[in-house]
Amino acid sequence: MIRKLTLLLTLTVLSVAGLRAGDSLNVVDAAGKRQGPWVIRGSMQKNTAYAADAKVEEGRYKDNLKVGVWITYFPSGKKQSEFTW
Repeated sequence: MIRKLTLLLTLTVLSVAGLRAGDSLNVVDAAGKRQGPWVIRGSMQKNTAYAADAKVEEGRYKDNLKVGVWITYFPSGKKQSEFTW
């Protein structure tokens, strides 16, 4: 019972975070290309309206190109937009 609950909780967390089992955030491959799930934070861009740890946008990259659903956020943390690439 505990194992089933742990598995369910893990899958729920991965699903909410948009991750798949085994995924790591913000990975750059050997060729210097962004791959997999990314979270862009305020410290990673020039817009000073965002706190350093604030989420600016999130989504997935494949070979340095945005793919799938990307979500952008206001500096307040509220969802601003959602695009599918």
